[in-house]
Amino acid sequence: NAALVGHARRTAILAKEIAVRLALPEEEQKICEAAGLLMDSGILGYPDTFAKKQAEQMDAVERALWQKHPLLGQVSLKRIKCLEPIGQIIRSHHEHFDGNGFPDRLKGEMIPLPSQIVAVSDYFDLLLNPPLAIGRVSVTQALNVLEKERGKRFDPVVVHALGEIIEKVQETITSHE
Repeated sequence: NAALVGHARRTAILAKEIAVRLALPEEEQKICEAAGLLMDSGILGYPDTFAKKQAEQMDAVERALWQKHPLLGQVSLKRIKCLEPIGQIIRSHHEHFDGNGFPDRLKGEMIPLPSQIVAVSDYFDLLLNPPLAIGRVSVTQALNVLEKERGKRFDPVVVHALGEIIEKVQETITSHE
């Protein structure tokens, strides 16, 4: 699915730049980038319709399946020793800073920082490049949406770092391939 590939690539670029901005060790920067690329590997076996739906539009069965994808992504990477740390990060990329995410309802500092970086990058790119191009917003509007979620869905530190690097990556992430 071309849309998923483009989304993963942009998420990976953003995640790496945020990690650099936050001065994470080089190894963790690479993990952020790889996790951005592979974050949705858990939905590879799902019907194509999944990539085109937003969580709010799913029925109960679809939502239950959707909430399993971070775990499936982790499991698929577990077999490859060097990808195991990336699997850990993917497992937690839908956790929310306030504890209302999934699959483990982790909260705040309990969520690995690379997972929080991927979460912000993923959501930000979906605002700019939504499935089916419906409801696309500007970079400024997307940053405002994230601002409102600071300390709720997202780590305030990561949201702040995204704001600081946005000019640097703007061209890369707003080119719609």
